[in-house]
Amino acid sequence: MASAYRQQKEYKLAYRYLNRYSLSKDALSLQRRNNKVLQLEAHFKFDSQNQQLQLLGKDNALKEQRLLQQQQTIENQQLQQQRWLLAGILIMCGLVFIYWRWQNQRYLVTLKQQVAERTHALAKSNELLKTMSYTDSLTGLHNRHYFFSVINQQLAKLSRTNHLLPPAQLKSLVFAVVDIDHFKNINDSHGHGAGDQVLEQFSKILQQHSRDSDLLIRWGGEEFLLVMDNLTAEEAAHTLNRIRNAIANHQFTLNHNEFLHCTCSVGFASYPFIAAMPELFNWEQVIELADGALYLAKENQRNAWVGIVPSTEKLHWQSDDVVKHYRKYLLAGELKSHSNITAKLKF
Repeated sequence: MASAYRQQKEYKLAYRYLNRYSLSKDALSLQRRNNKVLQLEAHFKFDSQNQQLQLLGKDNALKEQRLLQQQQTIENQQLQQQRWLLAGILIMCGLVFIYWRWQNQRYLVTLKQQVAERTHALAKSNELLKTMSYTDSLTGLHNRHYFFSVINQQLAKLSRTNHLLPPAQLKSLVFAVVDIDHFKNINDSHGHGAGDQVLEQFSKILQQHSRDSDLLIRWGGEEFLLVMDNLTAEEAAHTLNRIRNAIANHQFTLNHNEFLHCTCSVGFASYPFIAAMPELFNWEQVIELADGALYLAKENQRNAWVGIVPSTEKLHWQSDDVVKHYRKYLLAGELKSHSNITAKLKF
């Protein structure tokens, strides 16, 4: 249009249209520029927003990671706390168990001590009861019960000793029964209390004239059994005669103001009764023979001792018959007696 007006030499209109064209062009350029700027701004904003979104995503990821780390830390702390709590519980349980074991051990030690003390007390009581059952309450000597508990040991010891010795040196046990003469008269005249005092003093004299290796037994009533080892019949007779003299010479005191004299009679025999045949007579039969010798001492004189020994070793002897009829065998000379009685013994 401007070019047309310029050809028509309408310059004013040509300028106007040219100006309008410039303005329009400028406006279009500006608009294009603005559109590009707007596009750039939009791209920039979009990129910025993307960057911000990325940053937000990274930040959120970091926050989430931190949150996870914190959560993991919290869980680790909780787990650690649980571990410590469990360790504490285990330690407490261990301490409680150790304390229980310690208390249990103390209780067991105390219980063992109590058991040991009670066992010791029971043993002492049993020993006391045993001693009481083995001891005569009046004289303090051993009684028959004790004798029966040890006699087999004595015989076994004798057998072992003789097994190693030649026949000429064989050892023996001498069984001596000691009886107080006229003891019933003492009880009748002075009372049983006085009789007990005589028994006590009599037992002390027997103890004084016995060896530690001898067995001294209160056999019953006024009878005592003295078992002497490693003595011949002659040595036993010497010992028993010394005891007889000691009794006869002793002044017995009654109730601290009365005095009396009494005597004793003794009968004895040796085991083995026949050295060559130790199994022929047992110890019970030897004591019966000693008791028979005691009766001979009392019947013939009293205040005396009598011993019975074999004068022959006939193999046809029956021990039961010899013990039962010892007087017949004495009369026949198959048994022999020896005594402190000077007169001939009456059988």
